[in-house]
Amino acid sequence: MFGEHAVKQFYNPPPILQGRGGAIRVRTRWLDYCFLAGYAPNRPTNYRERQAVDTWYNWIDEVLAKLPARCVPVLLADWNAHLEWKVKEALPIATAEIGIEGSARENYNGTQLRSLLQRHHLFAVNTFSGWPNGSDTGPSYYSPGGATSRIDYICVPQSSRADVTSCRVWRATGHELQLARTAKLCDHCPVVMKVQTHRFQPSPDSRRNRWALPATPDAIREFQREVQQARSLPEIRSQFCSDLQTGNTMQTWMHMQATILPIAEQHFSTQLQQHTTWLTDEVREAYRITRVICEQLRSIRPSGEICRDILQAWWIKTVLAQADDRAKRIHRKAIREKVHDIVQQLNRPKVFANLTDTWRLIRDLAGRELGPKNRVRGSVLQYSPSADEWLRACERPGMQGGCAAQKLQFFDLPFHWQPDGTVAITTAQPAIELDDELDIWGQRQQVDDDFQQLRRNLRKCPGRRAVPQWSLPADVWKYLLLDDRAFEAQIFYDIQDLLYQIRRVEVMPRIWHHSEAALIPKGNDKQGTDSIRIVHKLDPLGRCFVKSLWQRGRHPNPAFSVGAVPRRRREQAILQLRLLLYRFHCLSVSTAFTKFDIRNAFPSAAHTALTDVVVDQSCKQDATLLLQRHMQAVTTITAHSEEELTIALGSGTMQGDSIAAQLFCQVFQQAVIDLHYMLYQNCDWAKRCIVGDVISGAEVDVSYCTFVDDFVKVVPVDGVHDLRHKQQTIDNMFEQVLTPRGLLSHPTKKEIVPTMKGKGTNSAMKQLILEQPDGTARCALSTLYLGAVFVADDSMNAELDARIQAATKAWYVFRRIWKNAQLAFRVRIYLFKTLVVSALLLGQEASVFSPAQIAKLETWRMKKLCQVVGQAYWVHSNTASHPIRRTARDIRKLAGLPTIGSELRRRRLMWMRHLARNPDDWLPLRALMFGKLPEETQDQLTPQGQLTDFASPWLAQWADDLARLARAVPSFPKIASLDGGLLGFFLPSSPLASIRGRFRKVLTFDATPQPTAPRPAQDIGELIPTIWRCHDCQYVGNTWSGLVCHRRTAHHIVSRHAQCVLTNQCPRCRNIFVSLRGAKQHYRKKKDNRCPKAGRGKWAGLYKLQTPQIIDCPACDAHFNTIEDYNLHVDSAVCDICNTESTCSSSSSSDSSTSGSSTSETHSSSTSSSTQSESSSLSS
Repeated sequence: MFGEHAVKQFYNPPPILQGRGGAIRVRTRWLDYCFLAGYAPNRPTNYRERQAVDTWYNWIDEVLAKLPARCVPVLLADWNAHLEWKVKEALPIATAEIGIEGSARENYNGTQLRSLLQRHHLFAVNTFSGWPNGSDTGPSYYSPGGATSRIDYICVPQSSRADVTSCRVWRATGHELQLARTAKLCDHCPVVMKVQTHRFQPSPDSRRNRWALPATPDAIREFQREVQQARSLPEIRSQFCSDLQTGNTMQTWMHMQATILPIAEQHFSTQLQQHTTWLTDEVREAYRITRVICEQLRSIRPSGEICRDILQAWWIKTVLAQADDRAKRIHRKAIREKVHDIVQQLNRPKVFANLTDTWRLIRDLAGRELGPKNRVRGSVLQYSPSADEWLRACERPGMQGGCAAQKLQFFDLPFHWQPDGTVAITTAQPAIELDDELDIWGQRQQVDDDFQQLRRNLRKCPGRRAVPQWSLPADVWKYLLLDDRAFEAQIFYDIQDLLYQIRRVEVMPRIWHHSEAALIPKGNDKQGTDSIRIVHKLDPLGRCFVKSLWQRGRHPNPAFSVGAVPRRRREQAILQLRLLLYRFHCLSVSTAFTKFDIRNAFPSAAHTALTDVVVDQSCKQDATLLLQRHMQAVTTITAHSEEELTIALGSGTMQGDSIAAQLFCQVFQQAVIDLHYMLYQNCDWAKRCIVGDVISGAEVDVSYCTFVDDFVKVVPVDGVHDLRHKQQTIDNMFEQVLTPRGLLSHPTKKEIVPTMKGKGTNSAMKQLILEQPDGTARCALSTLYLGAVFVADDSMNAELDARIQAATKAWYVFRRIWKNAQLAFRVRIYLFKTLVVSALLLGQEASVFSPAQIAKLETWRMKKLCQVVGQAYWVHSNTASHPIRRTARDIRKLAGLPTIGSELRRRRLMWMRHLARNPDDWLPLRALMFGKLPEETQDQLTPQGQLTDFASPWLAQWADDLARLARAVPSFPKIASLDGGLLGFFLPSSPLASIRGRFRKVLTFDATPQPTAPRPAQDIGELIPTIWRCHDCQYVGNTWSGLVCHRRTAHHIVSRHAQCVLTNQCPRCRNIFVSLRGAKQHYRKKKDNRCPKAGRGKWAGLYKLQTPQIIDCPACDAHFNTIEDYNLHVDSAVCDICNTESTCSSSSSSDSSTSGSSTSETHSSSTSSSTQSESSSLSS
């Protein structure tokens, strides 16, 4: 059924359960399943047997927890479990995981199975009846004594309940398979389930159009010519003129699109899949032959002549093996040819002229279909809720995850919302005779402006985006409206006439507000509709027109708002928050960094709040049209079995619309303004973060910022009780301002990062982190906001690790590309810069790294860059007989990658130039960067604009960047020569704002090493280079770690010193560390069975114990229920796990004379003995 290429991973049970089961995950382009089969231990009768059952279910728990959200688990096992339905008022009640069929008295295995199904949202299929194609819930086991029971179950996710078609017990097959040749059943019988599978990609017979875009120039010209001919036909012109004379814009638009849509389908639609196939016809035929021979082998039945049967089976098995080898060879050859073809296309000189096709080839070569946000392109859901489920979910208020929707029976009729929240169908719009010669309010001039703005928005509209099935893609409209050579085309005048009709009747076509729902999995480990995000696909021309209406209004953007605001970057908010926390902590002031998130943000905003924003910020003519966008919003959801549900949206904006983010931000920003107005009126502590801007003199509150629906507030506190009191005050006021607008803060996503200063810091942090009361927000030592890591101690190590982790992920996603020698070097370097380096340095303009941290980033990048460079890493020399390695500087210069420090400096200078050109868009950051808090007594700058000793590291970094720019560009002024000093660079008339294209001069390929003082040699032994040698094979390693790695991989020799550490707790001293790695490093440092002194860390004792699922001793395989029992076992040294000595040694040698060699041997033995006694144990 599945080839070897589809097998992704095997899951083996622990040694104590070997032979009882296993799991295999198979993934193809269409399916992703994990099949777990096994035989559970019998019903326990004592404590030891109960431990065996617990170990079995713990292993299954671990396997299911490792599976990604897209993988569908299927459990097929002999569970030795009896399941019992619940009884309420003498009636059986079926739960979500257990049905009422075939109930028996529940045993211990059954209780464990029920708990497992509840935790992972599974259900036992053969406990339910009523499947469409038949069901059998009878016994699956027949004992030799005649007793029957049902102990075999098939378990699948509850979300797949609608896909199950049948579930039966094959008793005839069980009778044939049983070993005992008796007339009655006396063994297990197979339980067979049939289920419909949902493919990741749409089926080839889908009725939707697939657009082959972008098109060739010849096809575009032919399409324009045919549209011109069709729109110029007399009958079309007569119908269009009659439509314009009425007030029905819907009819006008539909008739116009009905003329263009068939022509576009003829030229640009295709029924072919837009992906690369790796299976040719020859490969399919080879695998078909293999399957035919396999069926012949399976169909062999005993004929009575045993020798003949054996020879026949042996011959067919030999032929099958040959056919299988041939099919694999053909498949590998096809893959090589396809890879070669893709590489040849990527090696073309102008391959990056068309980035769309280039990235498609790159994803095909890498074997990845990932798009933005790690979403699989063209994917569909494995589970599709029914129409009733969608209706129940959408009818809920926005604060509860819905959109207050109402079902529409006739979606093509106009409607309006009544005050009680119901929908009333209005009568059809009456035809209005319009005089084309009458021009009221200068509408003709207005239409010209609308048309030009619509074209500008259409030019910026991204192409190749999904649209509703009744609409044309944006690319097609670009071919018609953006070609200046066809400016006299009839379609130009027709669109302007439509816009004129819209202005006259003040009604847009209703189909422009009708969206088709795109269902995207959230990956939040939830079930049903809560696990799916709805993104609305709207007509692209309607989106552009609505955006042009919005752009004509006056939309104020407060200084604290960063998201969905032009000319403002997220790094601005990150730097503002980092700098505020640093300044408070330098004053020894405790702080609470609180992150809020709005639940179901876009669909929750009340219509009244949206209407107020539109009316206040737009003119009367535009507001009338903009109000229709949310008041007439309709969407169609394709539910299970292609059933369509059309609903009218009773709240919120349509996520995916061109103005959805801006409209929501206006509503949410007003709520935040009202919140702080209430805080200023009632709380004096709310004014501790107000800073005066040194340029404009304005008073700015720098303690908060918003990014669309994310809101962060920094509050100075005086203790644990004060923190909780202030948080309660903010929560109550926040709820008061959000509720009238239909919004609600998400309680489970609220996070607080406290930083306590002064006496009793550790006890206060422990009280906040470890002793959190129920119903309060989660306190943590770090949190993620806008992609940046905020830590309680202001360190940048967590941010550094996060950047390296993100770059490592990008590296491994496209790991098939880096070492492909056939791919051109320039293409590999381009991909390395685009995918890996960009992820490594993303958003680091707002960070201040130490030289050691910059060196860590540089080391990681150089390690990966050397693998990308490949053979170019070596260069042939005329003086040397062998190739020599290039220096790091030469490799960076060859790849065109400057050092990390200089690249970050260039990015910071570009950002500073942007800030200087837009002085009104970074008011809070500027006030905090150059001003001082009310509690500070020292200034950041002197009156002459020079840095003081109390300047923040970010300000000092900016000054250093400008100084290096002045050295690289002689015409650029120095800080001391400019009026106002450093502050003078951030004025609109400053030299920094007017500089253009000179920042590359600050780039360098030379890494500046940190000066280190020379270490004096204590004796002759320190001058002899140490070489680590393996005694078994005489392998010589460059470092101790290299020798350890060699011993582990080549000889399978490992030290079990740190193997006894199973969690982030040391089994000796019971101290808890950040991670398992930290606990092992602590354990390796023990001497004479005594652990080193712990608790020296800043946040020592604030980490929770991470209890593993299975607690087994790695030496004696003993099983324990609690980690404390295991620690006592380690202390007792029963199995001598802690006394295993290392098997590696080192030796030193020197290229000297014979006497030097003897000296070297003596030093080798001493070095070996000292190394064995002083070095820590090897890690497993």
